[in-house]
Amino acid sequence: MWFFNWLRTYKVYVDATISNSQDPKLPKKAYVSYFVAGLNLSGIEKIDEYQTDKAEQKAIIFALDNLEKPLKRFTIYCDHKGTVDKINDENIKLKKNTSQFLIKIRDRLDKKRSINVKQFPINPAHTHLKKHLKAIKANPE
Repeated sequence: MWFFNWLRTYKVYVDATISNSQDPKLPKKAYVSYFVAGLNLSGIEKIDEYQTDKAEQKAIIFALDNLEKPLKRFTIYCDHKGTVDKINDENIKLKKNTSQFLIKIRDRLDKKRSINVKQFPINPAHTHLKKHLKAIKANPE
């Protein structure tokens, strides 16, 4: 059972990766990941989204789904600047053609002001995800 400091604002790093995206002959695989700094807490999930922006958005949703209740207060760090800029635009829901993922994230952030999303250029979740992909290549499904 996990016991968390409810007063602490945790740092959560998210990432998404799409393998074989450059070669249309190879099957694509996409994964999202989160990593909580200072805790032995992380997660990886295979997704069916092969567009980079939406995959990054799904990584944020994955972290929210798994961490919103146990952590209460945290900042999500994402290395995809475009995604972070759109999420932090409080008027994004009013704009035409806004993805349902962005609307879902913005709704959750509006309801829970103790959760934020920021851009981060060096991402520990990326390393975590690459280790997982290396293990998959060593032992294919």
